Amino acid sequence: MCAVAAVVALAIGHRLRIQYVTSRIRHRLEECAAECVRIARDLHDTLLQGLQGLMLRFHFAAEQIPEREPARPNLEQALEIADRVVAEGRDRVRTLRSELSGRDLSKALAEVGSEMNWEERVQFS
Repeated sequence: MCAVAAVVALAIGHRLRIQYVTSRIRHRLEECAAECVRIARDLHDTLLQGLQGLMLRFHFAAEQIPEREPARPNLEQALEIADRVVAEGRDRVRTLRSELSGRDLSKALAEVGSEMNWEERVQFS
C-alpha cells in the first residue's frame, strides 16, 4: 500500500510540476508576443506614419522647385528611396504580425519545454 501511495504521490507531483512549468512557459510566450505586437504597432503608428507625413511635405516642396533646378532630381531620388524604406518597414511589420498570429502555441510550448528539460538535466549533472 505504501509503495502504491508513493507512486501515486510521485505521479501527482510530476503532473503538478508539468502544469506549473507549462503555465510559466505560456505566460512568457504571451509576454513575448505582446511585446512584439507593441513594437510592431509602435513602428507602424509612429515611425512609419511620421516618415510618410514627412515625405508628403517633401513631395510638396519638390513640386515647388522648378524642373531645371539641379536640386529637384536629387530630392526626387531621395523621395524614391524613402518610399522604398517605408514599404520595406511595412513589410517587416506585416511579417512580424503574421508570424505572431500564425504561431502554434502548443508547438512553441513543446520547443521551450524541451529546452527547459535540457537545462534541468544540465543543472542536475
